[in-house]
Amino acid sequence: MSIGAGWVEGAWVDAGHPFEGTIAESGLKQELFQPFFPTKIDNDYPNIEVAAASKDSIEAIKDKGIHIDKISEATNFLKVSCLNKPSFSDSDFDLLNPLINQIAILDVAGTKITDAIFDKLTKLPNLTLLNLDHTNISGEGIEKLASSSKYLKSINLTGTHFKEPHLQKLADFNTLKKVYVFQTELDVKGPKTLNDGQITVDYGNYELPTIASDSIFY
Repeated sequence: MSIGAGWVEGAWVDAGHPFEGTIAESGLKQELFQPFFPTKIDNDYPNIEVAAASKDSIEAIKDKGIHIDKISEATNFLKVSCLNKPSFSDSDFDLLNPLINQIAILDVAGTKITDAIFDKLTKLPNLTLLNLDHTNISGEGIEKLASSSKYLKSINLTGTHFKEPHLQKLADFNTLKKVYVFQTELDVKGPKTLNDGQITVDYGNYELPTIASDSIFY
């Protein structure tokens, strides 16, 4: 039994072994239960409040083939996906202007975007997860997000034309934790981390360990 659990059990005995009612009704202090609840939750959206987006705006954007979902009932932040709109281009980003404060997750994988999208993405102050995989992105201009996206934690560049000179620019992203660069133009023997280990660079190409049966011919 942990020390925290022992304190709670002792307080429960002192309170007369209550089996019903809330913590407050039992007379137990709320502080006793703090060790059992995380003090920080690592969500896919900023730990701030944001006003709800207009329902009319959401419906109008959905009518263009763009998928929009609330990330959870606990927040007004949104996930926007262009999975069903592969024709989505840099100019189409303007369709999202009514939601710039609510977008935390943006998935534009497999669309027609180019490096010009980075100028557009600077409009999203609460962007947290960004999926750019299988697009024509080379990385030119990606550094513009370093100052505008203060919550950005993950960028997926898998299957893009992301180039070596732009990799070190990601070290300037203060909140970035992971970058996926599988099947890009980067050397898989390149740096595995940036910014003193804060950012993990994931090259994919995972290899399973060899087992004895792999070397036996039948």
